[in-house]
Amino acid sequence: MSADASPSRKRQRVLADDGNACNSFARKDAEVWLSDGSVVIIAEHVAFRVHKSTLALRSEVFRNIFSLPDAAPAAETFEGCPVVHVSDSHEDIRHLFLVICCGTNYYYSRDELVSIPFSVLASLLRMAHKYNIQAVLEDALFRLKKFYTNDLVAWLDPAARARYVTSDNQEDPITAVELATLTSTQSILPTAFLASTDLADVYWGTNDGKPPTMMMSALAAPQQAWLVAAREKLARACAKRTIQILSAVPSRRCGRPESCIGVRRAALANIGNDRETFAGTFPAADAFKPLHEEFWGYVGLLAPIVRALQNCFG
Repeated sequence: MSADASPSRKRQRVLADDGNACNSFARKDAEVWLSDGSVVIIAEHVAFRVHKSTLALRSEVFRNIFSLPDAAPAAETFEGCPVVHVSDSHEDIRHLFLVICCGTNYYYSRDELVSIPFSVLASLLRMAHKYNIQAVLEDALFRLKKFYTNDLVAWLDPAARARYVTSDNQEDPITAVELATLTSTQSILPTAFLASTDLADVYWGTNDGKPPTMMMSALAAPQQAWLVAAREKLARACAKRTIQILSAVPSRRCGRPESCIGVRRAALANIGNDRETFAGTFPAADAFKPLHEEFWGYVGLLAPIVRALQNCFG
């Protein structure tokens, strides 16, 4: 049997000692192999032995798969258990089975909150959506919403968000956009797209002769175009805010307006003359972050000018 919609391909099988047919390429998974399991699920030549009743109870999709008659002349078995082939990655299906068949809890340890790796969360979302396992899907979406929140105050607190999800791959925001689209979870899209704008860069080949690549290639063309346009708008917004601050009218506390204007011009000249230092001062993805946190961060380089600006325009 197979969970794929396409016609099944022929697989090489041999006879086990008990006369049953078994897949000669599959290897047992080290984590999900229940000795009393009643069905073997094979994904990418990795075999998982689980309880058919558990899968059928938790997933209508698996229940329907198990109810299909096997049209093959000799039913494929693995150590005496019927075999079902699925098209998923073995890592994705392993994470799902660890939860629904083995009782693994990725979210808490002895009632203490645990930060789940984004890659594991993505696996659970993909599999729970595909196999219609609502409880797993809802728990995973809850965590994803905590990380890619639509609350601006919460978004600007990465340490608090990291309590729920650990993300160490620069392409995770792109995956989040895909997951939001897959599950029709619109609330995730604003911050997922915002984080993705950093990836809206085209790399025009490398020294090893590889063709040009685009980190956003996993997204549909309209989404790629949207990100490129959004990055431009955010960059313009950052530049506009910078210019507004540096072109401010001297405050009433400024005893000598001419001096304050000179300080402002000096800051502009410093930025213009030191492009390399200031090239990444105002990244587009931080357009919603208070600008002073970025600008005044260069106190070590501009200490005298910063103090003068604060006195004149603060």
